[in-house]
Amino acid sequence: MQEKKKNQRAGEGVTLGEGQVMGEPDNTECTKVLSAAKTTAGQIAVMAEKEIHLIDFKNGNKAADETTLTGFEDDEEQRALSKGYVMSADKDEEDPTPKQDSIDGINDENDEEDISKALSMLLLFRRACKKVVLKNSSVFTKAFKIIFFIGICVYLGFAFHHSFGDEQSLTLLGLVCFAVGYFIISRCFRKYKDRLKIKLGNLDNSRFTRILKLVYWCILGLLLAALVGYVVIDSAERRPYNLLSLAGVLVFTCVMLLFSTQPEKVRWRPVIGGLLLQFVFGFLVLKTQSGFQTFQWLADRVTEYLDHTNYGAKFVFGASYADHYFAFKVLPCIILFSATISILYYLGAMQVAISGVTAVMRFTLDTGPMETLHAAFNIFVGWAETVPVVKPLLNDMTLSELHAVMTNGFATVSGGTLIAYILYGAPANHLISASFMSAPAALAMSKLFYPENSRRKRIQKAPEIQSTECGIIEAASSGAISSIPVIAYIVVHLIAFLGILDFVNDTLAWLGARVGVSPPDYPVLSFQYITSYLMWPIALLMGVEVADCRPVARMLGIKVFINEFLAFENLGIMRANNRILQNYTLSLTNASWHWTPTDDIILDATGQILPGGAISERSTTIATYALCGFSDLVALGIMVGAFSAVTPSRRRDFLQVAPRALVTGITACFLTAAMAGLMVD
Repeated sequence: MQEKKKNQRAGEGVTLGEGQVMGEPDNTECTKVLSAAKTTAGQIAVMAEKEIHLIDFKNGNKAADETTLTGFEDDEEQRALSKGYVMSADKDEEDPTPKQDSIDGINDENDEEDISKALSMLLLFRRACKKVVLKNSSVFTKAFKIIFFIGICVYLGFAFHHSFGDEQSLTLLGLVCFAVGYFIISRCFRKYKDRLKIKLGNLDNSRFTRILKLVYWCILGLLLAALVGYVVIDSAERRPYNLLSLAGVLVFTCVMLLFSTQPEKVRWRPVIGGLLLQFVFGFLVLKTQSGFQTFQWLADRVTEYLDHTNYGAKFVFGASYADHYFAFKVLPCIILFSATISILYYLGAMQVAISGVTAVMRFTLDTGPMETLHAAFNIFVGWAETVPVVKPLLNDMTLSELHAVMTNGFATVSGGTLIAYILYGAPANHLISASFMSAPAALAMSKLFYPENSRRKRIQKAPEIQSTECGIIEAASSGAISSIPVIAYIVVHLIAFLGILDFVNDTLAWLGARVGVSPPDYPVLSFQYITSYLMWPIALLMGVEVADCRPVARMLGIKVFINEFLAFENLGIMRANNRILQNYTLSLTNASWHWTPTDDIILDATGQILPGGAISERSTTIATYALCGFSDLVALGIMVGAFSAVTPSRRRDFLQVAPRALVTGITACFLTAAMAGLMVD
């Protein structure tokens, strides 16, 4: 017992580290080591006690009874098992496992202590680096900018030395000039905007307003003079038929005034300003070489960018994806474009473009900030994407402002559907131009057809457009996901309305056959055939050639009563037929062809049939402007439902203004087409 106590006291003196003994914990880590040391000391004491008893038994304790020895060994084994040890099968040798485990435990504790020290040093190093970076953040930022600027200069030097003067090098130079100009202007604006606000605030409001009005009317007079000069000199002398489009502009404007809610309260500045701004956009695209080349270059770049969708479509749908052109070629382009728009919003590029267009339209039209911002917004995206922007202000809008917002949605299209039109075969440069021209036309016709007559206070400030994504990857992902409702809308409506149209045509053909209206003496009675006569005067007023009025009128009827996608599909077919017809007439000396009662063209020399006929390039351009809009009977129900869902309290107001907004949106598209017909050759 004395030796046992002595061993226990020896166990109590086990050291824990350098200069620390058990019983003097300084911290949490020391406490953990103390507990491990206690366990090890207890194990050593049990092993020593077992050794002493075994040695005494071998050296002279012969009188011990075998039963007593067996009981003693059993007791020792039970004690060892209770403490976690395993006795050897040979009673003369103990199992070395407890001793080895204790040594391994001590080594593990030492390893953990070393790892803890290493991690502590690593954390200290990280904290020191973070302090240095935060303290000298401005220095690092400037150094990065300098290195980046030097790298750009070196790259441009090598690029322009390699080749200069071709389209690619000039494009690179233009992008660099645009970036530098934007950087300089934005820096100057941020630096001097406060001073400018103070100076403008110090001016007499009435005096400043008079100056602005004088400047505006001077610019307006110059533009009117330019318009009259252009119409008289260019159209009257070079192409008198274009004056028919001018008559269409006047007729559409007068009809809207005639059926206005309150013609006596019409403010003419938004109307005249919208027509002038529309004319300027059209003139830049259709009459100036630089403007036409700019939009053509932009259209080519958009088309090239969309071709990258083929890689993803081929990977997902297989090499034969083009066999299902619309589903596996057109719709994936909408996903890519939607993701791109979301990235541009995250980078702030879309906000800059929208703000610039909004400033120009507000100065020209003098409309409210919310409706002007909404019109500019619809140039780049669809009306559905603008609902979150206008949602906080819908309760405070007047009926005229609600009418303007809904008209903007009916007169324009989203970027994704614009891409679908391009892939159908519509001219991309004219589609982009139509998006810009329809925005001021929508506001002009809206303020003419539904003028402001409410005493409710108008909204004086539009909300800021900000991206909520945390990074480019999230922006691309959210943009791609947001295209799902657009794709679903397109797919379900095409399936539904193609089926309905086919049923209606079969019914009309059956009814016509009952009274003898059937081939070969008469064409098949169909919905397209009926609308080709109903919309014929409108096509003529837009400036379409007389020979092409019925095909264009047929597409207008499909667009208004069914869906614009079906109309653009027909436009793409007729545009392709026109190219075939031109090649046919140029390749043969006696190239004759004729129309059939079913409005098809048969090439006499080859016997080839061109279904749906063909129209000239001028008529194709005018039809492109007329069809570019989300204005059909189905869109009426969709828009009312969407706005009523976000603002149920104004559902009655939406139902009141929506039909007039649909008519206004359709008229705005026709007005844009007439303005284009005035200038296109």
